[in-house]
Amino acid sequence: MKKRQLYYPVLLMPVMTWGCSSLDFSFAEETWRTHFVAGEEAYRHQQFDLAIEKLQRSLNEIEKDGRPILVPYYFLSMAYKMQGKHDRALEVNKRHVELIEVGNSIIEKPHLPQVRCLLADILLAQGRFDEALRDYEQALNETEDEAHKVATLYPYIGNYYVQVAEYETAKDYLQPHLARYKSTPTSPHDVARAMSRLAMPYYYAGDDETAEKLFGDAAGRNAGGFVAFEDDLAHSLTMLGRIQERRGTADKALQAYESALNILRRSEEQFDMMKTNQADVWVQLGQFQLKQGEPEEARAAYESALRLRRATQTHTHPSAADALKGLADIAAAGDELTSATLLAGQALEVLDTALVPTHPRISPTLVALASLHRMTGQPDRAAPLDARLETILQKPLGPPKEDFLETAAFYARLLKDAGHPAAAERLEQLHARHQDRR
Repeated sequence: MKKRQLYYPVLLMPVMTWGCSSLDFSFAEETWRTHFVAGEEAYRHQQFDLAIEKLQRSLNEIEKDGRPILVPYYFLSMAYKMQGKHDRALEVNKRHVELIEVGNSIIEKPHLPQVRCLLADILLAQGRFDEALRDYEQALNETEDEAHKVATLYPYIGNYYVQVAEYETAKDYLQPHLARYKSTPTSPHDVARAMSRLAMPYYYAGDDETAEKLFGDAAGRNAGGFVAFEDDLAHSLTMLGRIQERRGTADKALQAYESALNILRRSEEQFDMMKTNQADVWVQLGQFQLKQGEPEEARAAYESALRLRRATQTHTHPSAADALKGLADIAAAGDELTSATLLAGQALEVLDTALVPTHPRISPTLVALASLHRMTGQPDRAAPLDARLETILQKPLGPPKEDFLETAAFYARLLKDAGHPAAAERLEQLHARHQDRR
């Protein structure tokens, strides 16, 4: 299996041609390109502060001279998104969309629906679901070629419906997407990625058998391909680990998580890449180890995740909050309530900076922090968090539901042990009420 040296998101290869014809490079002064190359290199190696600095300089030169070069906008918006700085990412991406809309380039115009989907993706990540759907639908309306819709835009729409817990609708988009790649000559990786996407609604709907088959097939195709896409392979293995966790086969779950980490570690060692992907697997491993009664191992996993987040300047991303909340859980279980409260508060601060206040992803941290306030004798500080949680729970939780249920059960036990039976009972009731909901 040959390892690839470069990684780009799925849409990057066509994006790289936007506004970058041979005429663009004929200018005597190419300061913009020097900054862009440095920024793209920093982005690829997940040095996002440096990437943002260089890409912004590139755009300053481009806009100063009025050059029709748009590709730096893509990288700059994605760098901000990787940091969880969604407002800045939206600002850059909206400018990108505007410039394509007013331009007449035959190179840029065909990519408008894809750029609009990237805009919708940022809105979706932030929790502005209605606005995201509007832009996804506009992108579909701007695309006349049905085959192009299925191949390029359907994955975005399918993921949207996964995030809002409409799993059957998600399948309506992701199944034809997979069928398209299976029916035409393509690389094993394209099929594998489509399989992994389709597996997600099955997993969150509780159909572990179908999800396992799809993730397993995706992992096999990816590992057996001439070129390995480490991030996708690690994702499939991580999801297979989560399925094994559900089944109670801890040894197989641990094996899957460790395999995913080993793949990503090799990429980091050889190419200085995949650090944020690795951080996410460390969080998953930490959650697993805490449930297995191994708090010190879990602590080391969460700290590894935070180390990688700081190294990539993505400690402001919501996924960094997952590691902080995990450390809070460990401290709470060890009766280190002051430390636990501080960590949970830091996690909520990260989430509130990156997301809208009613994002379902915030619900587990609200449960944790409110419980900790009660255990430290500050029920008045818990009350507004409870009210906020109730607002979030009015709608389906979607993917964060699993973490919410586990967090509610975890803190119900701690509250009961700490002599707060009423608060524990409330969490038990919330757990029971939402266990069979989306």
